Amino acid sequence: MATEGDLLITKATVILERPSDWQRWLFLRKDSAERNDLWQYVDPSLNAEQVRRIEQEKPQEKEVEEFYTGAPRADDEEITILDLSEKDVSRYKLWLKVFTRKEKALREFNHEISRTIASGHIHLISDCSTPYDRLRELKKYLCPSTSERNYQLRAHYQGLLTPPKRSNLDSWFEDWLETARLMKEAALPEIAWSRAQEDFIRAVRSLDESWATHQLTEL
Repeated sequence: MATEGDLLITKATVILERPSDWQRWLFLRKDSAERNDLWQYVDPSLNAEQVRRIEQEKPQEKEVEEFYTGAPRADDEEITILDLSEKDVSRYKLWLKVFTRKEKALREFNHEISRTIASGHIHLISDCSTPYDRLRELKKYLCPSTSERNYQLRAHYQGLLTPPKRSNLDSWFEDWLETARLMKEAALPEIAWSRAQEDFIRAVRSLDESWATHQLTEL
């Protein structure tokens, strides 16, 4: 039976196959990790000293203490044990529950990574036991350089300037928004000022000439 995580992955899947997939794939993985507050444990931009380790956060049960009155006692005299308070026990159970839930979410996220990369890249993560190690290894081989990424974005953006077919309008629009977002993050000049708006209007002009003409005069 498909889990909720499986359904979410199926709904918006990007399979990591080549460097051009990296930004979109990582965006979805980050979105998934942040739903369970996991990104600080898996962020591949952090080095090994910076990333948080879940195993270091496991709650430790408070040790019971032997309580001595200080008065002389016989060897067979009973020792009074200071029990853990109800507050201590309650706090421990709460943090253990949080830890267990987060640990389970990390295992599921680890599985999510392997399900969303091309089969040809499985060998890259076969020796990686944690999500952080897997993302770092995939980044090493599949994250494009800044210049290569910018080139890919520009090429894809140019392809989107072709007027979309009405039947594909929704997917084209989503692609446009995502590409524009990535180009804005990269500070590419192609979408500076009102250039992106003008390009968008011209791209859809054939769908509604009067609307496009009016919008261009308003820029």
